[in-house]
Amino acid sequence: RASAAQVQVYHLRSLRFRAQRVHLSWSLLAEQLLADVKKMSLGVYSPSTTPSGADKRIDIESRSIGSLASRNDYKHAGVVSPESRLLQEGVEFEKFFKKVHWRAPDWFLGTQIGQLTALLVGALLLLTLGGVVWSLGGGNATWDQSVWQSLWFSWGMFFDPGTEMGLEATEPWNIKLISVTFSVLGFTFNLLMLGLIVDISRSALEYWRRKRSRIVANGHILLLGWTDKTLFVMEELIQRAANRREKLQMVVLSELDDFDVTQQVRVHFGNPKDSKMIRVRTGSPCECADLARVSALSAKEVIILSPAGNPRRSDLATLRTVVALAAMPEPLQGNVVAEVRQAETASAISALMDVAEGVFARDAVNRVLCLMAVQPVIGDIFRQLMSWCDGVEIYSKSKKEIGCEDCTTYGEVIKHVGGGIVMGVRRPQQHAELSPPDDTVLGQIDKLLIMAKSDSDIKHKTVKLRRRGSSWTPALRRQDTESFRGNSSQATGTMVGCQSRIEKTTNPVFVIIGWPADMEEILVGFDEYVPRNTKVVILARVPEEVRKSRIHNNRGCRNLQNIKLEHRMGSMSSLHTLSDLPLNDVCSILILADDNEGEDADTADSSSLATAITVDGLLHGKFSKVFEPVENPEGGLPPIICEVLTPVLERVLEKHRLRNHCTFFHSCAVETGLFTMASSQASVYNTLLMLLQRNDFGSFTMKSVADYMDVASLPAGTPLPFADVAKAVRAKSDTLLGFCDGAHRCVVNPEEFTNLTVGFTDRLVVLTRTAQPGVTSLHSATIYPEVALEPAPTRAPLLPASPPTSFL
Repeated sequence: RASAAQVQVYHLRSLRFRAQRVHLSWSLLAEQLLADVKKMSLGVYSPSTTPSGADKRIDIESRSIGSLASRNDYKHAGVVSPESRLLQEGVEFEKFFKKVHWRAPDWFLGTQIGQLTALLVGALLLLTLGGVVWSLGGGNATWDQSVWQSLWFSWGMFFDPGTEMGLEATEPWNIKLISVTFSVLGFTFNLLMLGLIVDISRSALEYWRRKRSRIVANGHILLLGWTDKTLFVMEELIQRAANRREKLQMVVLSELDDFDVTQQVRVHFGNPKDSKMIRVRTGSPCECADLARVSALSAKEVIILSPAGNPRRSDLATLRTVVALAAMPEPLQGNVVAEVRQAETASAISALMDVAEGVFARDAVNRVLCLMAVQPVIGDIFRQLMSWCDGVEIYSKSKKEIGCEDCTTYGEVIKHVGGGIVMGVRRPQQHAELSPPDDTVLGQIDKLLIMAKSDSDIKHKTVKLRRRGSSWTPALRRQDTESFRGNSSQATGTMVGCQSRIEKTTNPVFVIIGWPADMEEILVGFDEYVPRNTKVVILARVPEEVRKSRIHNNRGCRNLQNIKLEHRMGSMSSLHTLSDLPLNDVCSILILADDNEGEDADTADSSSLATAITVDGLLHGKFSKVFEPVENPEGGLPPIICEVLTPVLERVLEKHRLRNHCTFFHSCAVETGLFTMASSQASVYNTLLMLLQRNDFGSFTMKSVADYMDVASLPAGTPLPFADVAKAVRAKSDTLLGFCDGAHRCVVNPEEFTNLTVGFTDRLVVLTRTAQPGVTSLHSATIYPEVALEPAPTRAPLLPASPPTSFL
C-alpha cells in the first residue's frame, strides 16, 4: 500500500504526462489536483494500484479527465468516507499510536530541572574524583590520605578556590597540580550554577512583572492604538488642557514596543514637560486583560484610533476594540470615542456600548479642504475652529461660568462677554441657534457658543460707554496694544486675493493634482461650494476609465450640477506634465495626498511636496523654457494648497520658504482636532458639521462694509472703529467675526486688540442666518430644500459628517 506522499507524486506526474499528450490547460489540471488532494486529506480518495515501470504510461485516448473526476465524486460534498478511521468506534488509542518518551540528552539539556540535575550530578562526580586523586597523591601534613579528609579537601577546593592558598609553597608539585586543577573546575562549576540560578530568577521576575505590572491612573485619557494620527491627537489634547488650564494625564496602549513609542513622543514634542504626562504600555487593545492593566475602567475618556489601511478592515479592528471594552467585568465610567473610516460603522459602535460614539470626521475635513481652494478665508476659519493648537476655537459656556447670571436676554450677554465673540446659544436637547435676535430670552441652563482664543480668555467685562463719533459703543477690554497686522493668519493672508478673483470670474477654473481614495467625496464638496460652469482639471496617475467608473458608481457624484471635469493622466511631479496645465487661468491649485496605490503616508507626502515645489517654480518663472507665467496677474498668483499627512513633514516645513507661496493643509491634524473636539464638546462638534453641510440656521459669509453702513454719508477715507462696525452688523441680526483689509490680510476675533479700524473697501467676515443674493457664502452656488429636523433624543449623538436626512 503506497503512502499518501507517493500517491500525490505519482498523481502529479500522471497529470503532467496527460497535459503533454493532449495539451490541456494547466489551470484545469491544477483544479483537479487540488480536488484530489482534498479528498486524500479526508481519507476519501486512494488509488487502487501503485504503478511501476512501464505501467506508468496511461493511454489518454481511453481515459479522460472527466472520468477521473467522476470516479471519486460523492453525493454530498464534505461527507467523511465510511472507510475512514474517523468513523471507527470502539478502537483503543494505544493500538494505533506509539508513546513518545524523553531521551536523556533532551531532558538533561532541554529543561531547567534537567540542567540543574546535570550540574549536581557533575558536582558529585568531581567531588568524588577529587577525593580519590588526593588520596592517591599521598596527601600532606594538613589533609592525610583518609577517605573523609580527602573528600573534605576536595569540597574545599571545589567550592572555595581560596583554599589552595592555605598550602605551603614547599608542597610537592603533584599536590599543587591537584589543587590548581580542582580549583579551576570548581570555579567553572560555580559560574555555571550561579548563572543558571540568575537566569531562573530573572525569568521568574520577568513573568511576575508582565503578569502583575499595571498603570494605576484615575481620570486620565486612554489612547488605544498607534497610527500616523496619534501624535496629532496628543498635541491636540495637550493644547486643549492648556486652553482650559486643566491637568492632563495620557496613557497609550499599543502593540508596538513601548521604548519605540516613547522615543517618537520625545522627538515630536521636544518639551520634557509634555512627554512626562504621557505614559506608554505595550499590549493589545482587543484584550480585556491588557485594558485592565491601563486602568480603562477609571479613564475619563477612551479614544480609539483606527489603524491605517483598508477602511473596512480598519473599522473591523475598531469594532473588536469596542467589543473588548464592552466585555470588561465592570462598566466603563468615561466616554468612548472611536474613529471610523466608514460612516455606516458609527451606528454599530453606538449599538455595542451606550457610552461609545463613532466619529466619522473625514468628510468634514474634505469639505474644509475644498473651502481652502474655493473660499480660502472661510476655509481657514473652519481650519482654526477645528483645532485646539491654532487660532480660535468655539467654547460652550453657561451664564454662570462667565459671570452673567443677571443677564436675561442675548443682547445683554453680548455686552458683558469679553475676550471672545458670542456666536449663538444652545438650549437643552435642541440645535444651536446662531446669531439670534438681541431680545431672545436665555435660561439659566442654556449654553452660549463663544469664539475665543482659549477658555481662560473668556471673562466678564464691565461695560463702559464712551463717545466714538456719532454712536455710543461698548469699550473693548484692553489687553494688548499690538496691532492686529502682526498677528494675521498666514494661511489666509496669501489667499484673500484669490477669493476676490473667484467672485469676479464668470467661469472659474480649478486644478486638482492627485486622486486619493476618497476623491469622489471631494468632488461632491467642490460641486456644492463653487458656482455653475466651473471647470475642474484633474491630473493623476489613475486611468481615465477608472476615474469615470468610480464617479459613476458613487451616488453623490451622479448629480454634479456645477462642475465640469477635465481628466488628464500623467505623473504628478513631471515638469512637462505640469506645464501643460492651465496654470495662468486657474483660481487655485489643490495638491492632494495620493494614497490610492497603497503608498504609505511618508511616500505620499514626499510626492506632494515635490509637486508643490515644481508648481511653485513654474508660477515664478523658474522654468521659462517650458512655461511662461503671466506677469503681475490680477489678484496675485494663484494659491497652492498642498495636503500633507505626517507630523514629520510638518516639522520640516515649519520655517520653509515655500510657506510664503504655498499653504500646507495638515489634514490628519485637522481631523484629529475635530476628533478630540467631539470627545469633549459634542455640541460644538455638531455645530461645526452643520455649518459645513446644508442647513437653514447659519453660515459664514463675506460682505462689504456698505451692506451694513451708509458709506456715502461718511467722509471719504475715514477709518471706521471696529466696534462701530460690529454694532452695525449686529443691528441686522448678524455677528461680525473679523475682516480682511486691502493688503490681503485677514484677522478673526479681533476683540482682544485695541485701536482697530476698518476701511471702506475691507471685506467683513460675518456669521449670518440666511444667505442673500450676491453674497459669498458656503452654499450660495445652488438652492437646496430645507432640512427636516426630528425631535431630539435623550442623549445628543455625534453627527456623522456625511449629509444625513436629519441632524439628530
